[in-house]
Amino acid sequence: GSTGSFCVTGSRDTTLCIWQLAALSLPTALSSFLGAVAPTAGAAVISATMPMRALPLFVLPGHDSSVSCVACSEDLDLIVSASAGDSTIMIHALRSGRYMRSLQLPADVAPAQLLISEACGSVVVLLQPVPSSASLSSTLRAFNCNGLALGIAVADELVSAITLTLDGRAVLT
Repeated sequence: GSTGSFCVTGSRDTTLCIWQLAALSLPTALSSFLGAVAPTAGAAVISATMPMRALPLFVLPGHDSSVSCVACSEDLDLIVSASAGDSTIMIHALRSGRYMRSLQLPADVAPAQLLISEACGSVVVLLQPVPSSASLSSTLRAFNCNGLALGIAVADELVSAITLTLDGRAVLT
């Protein structure tokens, strides 16, 4: 997941990396030239991507298996990551990398996607049945930033993706 100034990646090596994004700064002469040659293209290049720095700010261990999904929020200073192999959700502070808590998931589901609602201060995880399970239903679980369970919804089908509404107060499947 990425937000304005940070990008967080999860890996098969069981770690999370927090990357600081650096604003693109072109030399004044080059930006003047680009603006003179092609004003719209020059503006696009100047306001283009924010490349990551060469090394991550933090490398966070903790999962016992590959990280399957991650979400982050600068406003809530929060990283949430999940691993299907160890059935665990971990919560860290984004700016410091400090470990906050872990949540255990049932063993018969695999986390497929995480969302953070900044409007509600909550986290939603989409859980899929593991291949050895007889279930064909996806589950949505919501909890607050402190790990307190807020609710569970079971779909009578497999849900392939979730997203938040623009106001961040509802989940669309």
